[in-house]
Amino acid sequence: MTFSPEKLAKWSEGQWHNSSLLNVPLTGFCIDTRKIEDGDVFIAISTERRDGHDFLNSACQNGAVAAVVERFIPDVAIPQLVVNNSVDAFLAIAHGHRMEFPGIVIGITGSCGKTSTKDTLALLLGENLTCKTHANLNNQLGLSLTLLKLDPSIHKYAVVEVGISEAGEMGQLANTLVPDIAILTVVGSAHTEGIGGLEHVATEKAKLLRAVRNEGIALFPSECLQYEAFRKPLDNPLILHEIRDEKFSKNMLAFYWEFVPNAPDKGQLTVRNELIGKQRFDLPDAAVGQGTVRNIAMSLGISLSVGVEPEVLQKRILKWAPSPMRGELRSFGEQTFYVDCYNANPVSMNEAIQTFTTRFQEQPKLFVLGSMNELGDVALEQHIKIGKTLQLAPEDRAVLIGHHAEAYRQGMIEAGIEDSIITIASDLDEALPIVQAFQGAILLKGSRSYGLERILEKAAADIDEKNEERRLATAC
Repeated sequence: MTFSPEKLAKWSEGQWHNSSLLNVPLTGFCIDTRKIEDGDVFIAISTERRDGHDFLNSACQNGAVAAVVERFIPDVAIPQLVVNNSVDAFLAIAHGHRMEFPGIVIGITGSCGKTSTKDTLALLLGENLTCKTHANLNNQLGLSLTLLKLDPSIHKYAVVEVGISEAGEMGQLANTLVPDIAILTVVGSAHTEGIGGLEHVATEKAKLLRAVRNEGIALFPSECLQYEAFRKPLDNPLILHEIRDEKFSKNMLAFYWEFVPNAPDKGQLTVRNELIGKQRFDLPDAAVGQGTVRNIAMSLGISLSVGVEPEVLQKRILKWAPSPMRGELRSFGEQTFYVDCYNANPVSMNEAIQTFTTRFQEQPKLFVLGSMNELGDVALEQHIKIGKTLQLAPEDRAVLIGHHAEAYRQGMIEAGIEDSIITIASDLDEALPIVQAFQGAILLKGSRSYGLERILEKAAADIDEKNEERRLATAC
């Protein structure tokens, strides 16, 4: 796939300098000189920490064949597309390329579950046919990078994750993406420090659904109707709703789902509406928890709506596994870890605790909880609230880490949990001995900054060391 220099200039409203050097195909884009591939266009981005224009020579040496810049650098012999703002130009170029894509573009947002839903939907649509957001690169730059990887000769679908942390960000991202289908997983207290309260979060998230192209689908849980932004009319809304309140569908194109567990760790999921009829799917053992099943239901419903056959979806869903650090199960000796520590907010924390408690109700449990960041003024209240939801048996334990560990503890004490089974650790090193000594199920859940996955790395290293000791003892 190649990109036309003329189109890049048109889309970005920029002007080429050193255009006589435009004699090599432009085949991709990069924002990091360490990751440039031959044929890439380097996007020189200026931030408070560094100026991308200072790395133009390095980009050229690493294989970049052109650059998008905010000022012409005459000392660098590379074609340079001069624009007013590199980030805005990058978004404009991505939008221009997206609008030429003949396939189906699906945008996913929400306070939690975006990455898991993206990965599930890509699996169901066919990973060889789907261009999806890498990892969770869901901001302005990540959105642009994803869209510019769309290759009509390969891809039939794009599944794009859209994340925000500040008020006002969603509008620009939504207008860049212009989705054919938009999915909102849930509205909750995430990034409220930068966005504001739940009504503000809902207003921002709704902007993605309002950007859906004509005849498209906007899919969101029915509980979002408590927010004003979702009570305003949407074009062709498809509402996710539990099957027990079917009357809800009278004025909207409702999409129902019902999960019937056959065991604590597996069951059958039914999805239906007037477009897709009624379909039932067996889920894999790893699909546990209300949030996980809800996101799978969304993904199955959308896949059916775009024409993927139920038989194909059943085969694909049985290959489903949790995304890394988002509900993984890992076992080491006498310990089983439920790893959900990529990030945390009150919604995802509640779901992780409920899933962990239900799944391991017959085993001793250790709750290793990091604080939830970026909640602003509601942080103390939300941590106390989470603490009150915890239910610990006498053989269970809790290790609390971070700025709001004491608030977790306060909520737990108010809920009647004995202080003797609660430990506040100043850091991960202090928590490690407690985790290492515990035999049973262990939940790792907290915001990304606490790096709780290092506990998992330590557990794996301990097992490797013990195995090596046994091997040496046997050899002797």
